[in-house]
Amino acid sequence: KKKRKSQKNIFSGAFGVVNRAVKDGTEFAIKTLKCVRLQQRKDAEREIAILQQLDDEHICRLKSACRSGRNIFMIMEL
Repeated sequence: KKKRKSQKNIFSGAFGVVNRAVKDGTEFAIKTLKCVRLQQRKDAEREIAILQQLDDEHICRLKSACRSGRNIFMIMEL
């Protein structure tokens, strides 16, 4: 069974929060965006699409993204 520890808050802003999580000894950032309005959801989906195309050692890589209700979660490498 895989263990996951979470959450040390890294950043809080007007559009969401970023928490640090550890899974199997690997650290990740979990960016949680609250998308109440349609435009917020579109902006988040655009950000995900852009991050999926990037491959640069100086930019956190997007590992996964999912939606639950009005929240979008972006799991990124640290």
